[in-house]
Amino acid sequence: MRKFLIFEINGEHFGIDVKFLEGIFLIEEYFYEENMPSYVKGIYKFDNIFYPVICLQELLKLGKCKKDIQNETIVLVNMDNYRFSLLVDSVYKIFPSNHNSHYGTLFKVENIICKEIDKNYILDKVDKIFFYDYKFETKKIDKYKKKDEKKYLIFQLETSLYAIEDSLIKNISMFDRKKVNDTICNEEWIIGNIQNGHYDSRVGDLKNLFHIERKFEEKLILFLEKEKKQFGFLIDDVLKIVKIQNREIRNIDEKIIKGVFEYDDRIVSLLDTDFIEKIIREHGIKNSYDIIQKDEEETKKYVFFQVEDRWFALEIEKCDFIISKEKIELMTKYSSSDFVKGMFEYRNDIYFLVTLFKGGDFNEVILIKKLDIGLGIQQAFSMKSVKKENIHAMRDENNFIKEIIVEDDKNIDVVNIEWFLQHIDTLR
Repeated sequence: MRKFLIFEINGEHFGIDVKFLEGIFLIEEYFYEENMPSYVKGIYKFDNIFYPVICLQELLKLGKCKKDIQNETIVLVNMDNYRFSLLVDSVYKIFPSNHNSHYGTLFKVENIICKEIDKNYILDKVDKIFFYDYKFETKKIDKYKKKDEKKYLIFQLETSLYAIEDSLIKNISMFDRKKVNDTICNEEWIIGNIQNGHYDSRVGDLKNLFHIERKFEEKLILFLEKEKKQFGFLIDDVLKIVKIQNREIRNIDEKIIKGVFEYDDRIVSLLDTDFIEKIIREHGIKNSYDIIQKDEEETKKYVFFQVEDRWFALEIEKCDFIISKEKIELMTKYSSSDFVKGMFEYRNDIYFLVTLFKGGDFNEVILIKKLDIGLGIQQAFSMKSVKKENIHAMRDENNFIKEIIVEDDKNIDVVNIEWFLQHIDTLR
């Protein structure tokens, strides 16, 4: 009796004999080469052997693959020393079967109709010249270019989306126009100076610079830093940080806009990094690096948010993403718990939705790293560092508040996210 690994691609089930199986992995890093066939999404390295990542979804004409395959699931295969990996949506489990038919035929396990994949089934469909290049061989890593991508922060000005290189970002804070001090400057779009923690920073009005009609007052400042100098831009909202490969960017020959790319079916204008760095060099305010370093060692970073008009905070290192309420749909609801509202799926991962108060309403959800928890909040306002001397630990560890931040005559409760695990465990 043979054993098959069953996996799913775009709603269809396939099986591969476990004797060909070399491993199942989540892609953390892969390599990209320009001249690969469209169904090969990259090269994955394991034990000094390079495996082409084959997208069966495109190869079998079942649909299009995702642009970014990082953190996706692959099945490593060795068929008579033809080594490759298959990009799959999910792995089901291993089943025994009496199936002994020829390649490509159907068989059934636990009422699931599966199609067998063997060597001939793959080789009949791929570019054999490309495939042969990888047979038996262990490649030197410098033969491949690491996939050419960068991180960008997407933000909003009125109805338009813009992006800026993540490496330039210092922090993001709430904007209070009353705290802006006048400055002498020949540029009309520079509105003055403002305090960013212990730093001084000049502030620029992007809507003025881009000649965008102002319908809304900006509520955030995006602080940038380069060569110890800081500069802040007024923005309306922050969406998220994304990884974009150069080939996804359509170049535009303009002074301010380097190019455009698509995100969530919308066009994002990418700010030219050289132009932004020039602004920071010419108009940014230089701060003492020694003071900055000492300050960072004596601080902790938090994201600040509101729930039912109360202020709370959560360590930034625990936060993965912040998403809007509209992007989730509860699959399972719990009426027996005051805090755990149910379960939802986001990007193929399952999360427990928790709220700080019974029946608490929420507009956004903070996804917590490694704990499979989504925390419902009204709105996230800022991310900033807090001096450790202003952070006071709670004595009662069996509380959903672990610390209290005392700052600007306000008490801000720091959420003990691990406290919710005991409530989730009672529902599992």
